[in-house]
Amino acid sequence: MLKLSAKTVYGVSAIFELALRYGQEPTRVKDISQKHNIPRNYLDQILIELKKAEIVASHRGARGGYTLEKTPEEITVWDVVQILEGEVDLTAAAKVENPILKNYWKDTDDEFTGCFDTSFRELLSCWQRHQGTFNYSI
Repeated sequence: MLKLSAKTVYGVSAIFELALRYGQEPTRVKDISQKHNIPRNYLDQILIELKKAEIVASHRGARGGYTLEKTPEEITVWDVVQILEGEVDLTAAAKVENPILKNYWKDTDDEFTGCFDTSFRELLSCWQRHQGTFNYSI
C-alpha cells in the first residue's frame, strides 16, 4: 500500500490554511501550527520546502508569516504531494517489456495522479459549502 507521509498531510493542511487566508496579511507559523495541530519545528521545515518550490512566500517582521505565492486555483494537492514526497511515478516501478503491462502501469499512474488533481480553490469551495452544515451546540 502506498502511504503518504505526515509531512505531506501537514503540508496540505498548511496550504489549505493559507488558501483560506489568500489575499490577506501573512499568516504566522504559530497560528497554522496551533489550528492544525502540527509541530511547529516540523511545520517550519515543510514551509521552507514549499517556499523553495515557490508555492509559498515568507514575510519578515512583526506582521510577518507566510502567504501563497500562487492563487488557490493554481495549486493542486498533487503539487504539494510531489514537492514533499518527491516524484511519484508508478511507471518507473514497472520495468517490463510487455506492451500490455507497460500500458497498464501508465494508465494506473495517470489514474493515481488524477486522484490528487484537485485545486485548493476546489477544496475551499467544499469547505464553504459545508460551513453551515455542522452544528456543535450542546
